[in-house]
Amino acid sequence: LAAFFKDELEGKGFTQSIQTSQDGGVYAAYSENDDGTGAIVIVTVTDSDVDGYRQVTLQITESGQ
Repeated sequence: LAAFFKDELEGKGFTQSIQTSQDGGVYAAYSENDDGTGAIVIVTVTDSDVDGYRQVTLQITESGQ
């Protein structure tokens, strides 16, 4: 799932600013513009409480332009 969001966001011109992994989960942040303006997308992928599923959280913010 993390690779899917990375491919899709970078394909739309976003730049990955950070990615960390811990205990099978992934946290990644992407920015629309190199100077930090525009949309910021944060993707978190973790194990779900339900067996066989993963949980994805998306946070989207718009910074000053």
